[in-house]
Amino acid sequence: MLYDNAQLLGLYANAYKIDHHPLYKQVIEETVEFLKRELLSPENGFYSALDADSEGEEGKFYVWTKVELERVLGSDFYLFSQYFNVNSLGYWEHNQYILMRTEDNQAFATRHQLSEEELDIKLKGWKALLLAERSKRIRPGLDDKMLTSWNALTISGLISCYNALGDGQYLDLALGNARFLKSKLMGKGGELYHSYKNNQAKFIGFLEDYALVIEAFTALFESTGEISWLHEAARLTEMTLTGFFDAQKSIFSFTSSDQTDLITRTFEIHDNVIPASNSVMAKNLFRLSLLMDKSEYRGIAKAMVDSIVANMTTYPSGYSNWSQLMLDLTQQHLEVAIAGPEAIDLLQELQKEYLPQVVFCVGTQENNLPLLAHRFIEGKTLIYICQNYSCQLPVETVDKALGLIGHLAESEKMEL
Repeated sequence: MLYDNAQLLGLYANAYKIDHHPLYKQVIEETVEFLKRELLSPENGFYSALDADSEGEEGKFYVWTKVELERVLGSDFYLFSQYFNVNSLGYWEHNQYILMRTEDNQAFATRHQLSEEELDIKLKGWKALLLAERSKRIRPGLDDKMLTSWNALTISGLISCYNALGDGQYLDLALGNARFLKSKLMGKGGELYHSYKNNQAKFIGFLEDYALVIEAFTALFESTGEISWLHEAARLTEMTLTGFFDAQKSIFSFTSSDQTDLITRTFEIHDNVIPASNSVMAKNLFRLSLLMDKSEYRGIAKAMVDSIVANMTTYPSGYSNWSQLMLDLTQQHLEVAIAGPEAIDLLQELQKEYLPQVVFCVGTQENNLPLLAHRFIEGKTLIYICQNYSCQLPVETVDKALGLIGHLAESEKMEL
């Protein structure tokens, strides 16, 4: 499923920021390669899913028999089988095995008297051999519709990977996909459609489409400083407030008020396989309230949390995204503004760190964004660490900025 891979990208990117484990980087790289190889359309949209079965058998495309593996791998089969548990642990059914690892590379290499570099070379060779062999099989079916919401999730995941690893291909993929959404799934009035296939966009967009696109476009702005993405996110937010928000209930309906053929309107609040559209929208409002100095947005986000908070104790896992927003609303949240010709370079260094309670606003030249107004000094690039638009004295290096952020975080702990 596209949405699984999209969310895993963000998860592994954040994990990599915390401890730089090479496995997390590997998972990111291989997941992006999978998306490009299996799900990316010529128009830069991502297809929805691959079927679980092929030739009438679930998983047949992905599993292996010992006979197949021995033929493909030759003398390396024994070592391969030890690494990927081609044994009772990895046995599935009908003499077929699922490849699974249970030991980290360092321990495995030591046990088999290999260097980690030698093991890495072998792993890449094994995977290339198996991928070539698997390509001869009958492929599982492709669900080739492209959904706005799932593509937006993918943009956010790719941006997270770009921030963590600094690899420009992830940003390029995200930008290509964002432009695809704008050109193919946005109507003449700027409204969103839900689904695209055979050069045709269908169905009026749902709240999840608007919420996840706003989130993705905001992430693009925070990682590039391209103000057009922030303007698009703001415009879509106003459309969502007009078309979906129920002010009496302090919540958004899943369908637009333009859809008049419904018996009743639903309100999606439970986080499930993807976050609830309302929890995403509430987080969007909070983030945009800081980027655009819109206190009314923060007020709506808080009212939304207040409307569902009583339910959280009975089903906490169904409100995980809401819980993140509660932390944003109740703990210290910082704004980092970077102004000057080298702003993007400093931003990229800062965003390699795990800073979940920070919003970024950058500009290389004067603009009218509230966080950047009157912060440009000719010939200098300055980093401002702010809270509620009250800023510390600017610094010029990433190390000093991180020191300030850490100091403010420790001060809050002491107050608590």
